[in-house]
Amino acid sequence: MPTNNSENSYLEYTECLNIISSILSTYSATHRIIIAGDFNGTLKPPRNYNKHDRLLQAFVQEMNLKQTCTDKSTFFHHSGLSCSQTDYILDNTTSTIISNYKTHDRCQSNTSSHVPVSAKIEVKANVKQKIVKPNFASQFKLQWNDLDSESFNALINEELTQYKIESHSLEENIQSLCNCLKKAAAVAVPSKFIKLKGPIFKAPPTTLSLLQICKEKCHFWKSHGKLDDHSKTDKILAQRNLRKQMRREQYIDRAQFYKEVMDNPSNEMFHRLIRRNRGNRNKDSKCIMENGELHYSATDQTQSFSKYFEDLALPKDKGYDPEFLDLCNVRHKIIQQLCEQENITTEFSTQNICDAIKQLHSGKATDELGLAADHFKNSPAIVTQFLTDCFNNIMKDKLIPHIFKSGIVIPVLKKGKIQ
Repeated sequence: MPTNNSENSYLEYTECLNIISSILSTYSATHRIIIAGDFNGTLKPPRNYNKHDRLLQAFVQEMNLKQTCTDKSTFFHHSGLSCSQTDYILDNTTSTIISNYKTHDRCQSNTSSHVPVSAKIEVKANVKQKIVKPNFASQFKLQWNDLDSESFNALINEELTQYKIESHSLEENIQSLCNCLKKAAAVAVPSKFIKLKGPIFKAPPTTLSLLQICKEKCHFWKSHGKLDDHSKTDKILAQRNLRKQMRREQYIDRAQFYKEVMDNPSNEMFHRLIRRNRGNRNKDSKCIMENGELHYSATDQTQSFSKYFEDLALPKDKGYDPEFLDLCNVRHKIIQQLCEQENITTEFSTQNICDAIKQLHSGKATDELGLAADHFKNSPAIVTQFLTDCFNNIMKDKLIPHIFKSGIVIPVLKKGKIQ
């Protein structure tokens, strides 16, 4: 608050009280307001030489502000000839929320002419829980270079030693091994949070130039006090031109994309179209025409695309030979019967499993089971023996578990690679 030393202190002090009074009148019905600080006026008996005292006391009485203060002084003149009480914590609530009001004593470390005034404010607030989006999980990357090998191996050995592989099915054995490796990695391998960055805004030079003009006009209008003059009109006109150009480019982009979908249909274009329809901007697509019929609902549009790509997937080559397909099916049945009649079984050794694990590439992303090549490469010998027993059971029973048909163990056949 203004001091009593200036010539216009009475006017300045009145203006400050008017501002505070306006704030109280506006928000007192919906908020609990607390005013704290150096008021440069006292609520004790007014002093003859200070004009602020009576103004402050009248203001406090008019605004119905409550005070919980002591008789101690809060201001001490540096000359040591005078002291007063000018620092307060005031509130406008019917039931006071201020407690433990205290005026601190003077100390040598405090070089100010004022002493601290403190209080405890009791506020009850409802804790707002963080909304977790469905199917949302934070993504982490395991730092295998900082692996605690001793702890990792000890956890795996402890769990697999107690596990009886003969008492469970092959599917359960593989699932137990996967869970064991993930638990050990969660404890022994530090993880790093992956912060995903959003898409970069791409725009042609025309839009970028209009965007820069719009920023300049807006900055000029704000820097000159947001006046309702020609600068505001220029800002609105620049924003209108920018939106017009962006809508024009979005229309051209949509038209080119739809033309490409119809001219060169492919799985990639189909998924791009699905992602566009699921986006926030094009959530409500207008319509799709199929055989002269318009489809407006999302269900009808989905069925229409399903029929289109189902028809696209069917072979339409006139040179298609159905007899060759029947011959291939006959050969497949004969080979399957021969394999079932033969009793030749191949057993894997632990060295075969070790060689296969060494061929896995490190540093790759995890599969759908949450496992990577590093889980197996850093595992102890008991894991190799566990896998050896599982593969030998597969060869013996001639049955591949369902869990092996996906994930890190499924082979990806590439041209020119060793199969």
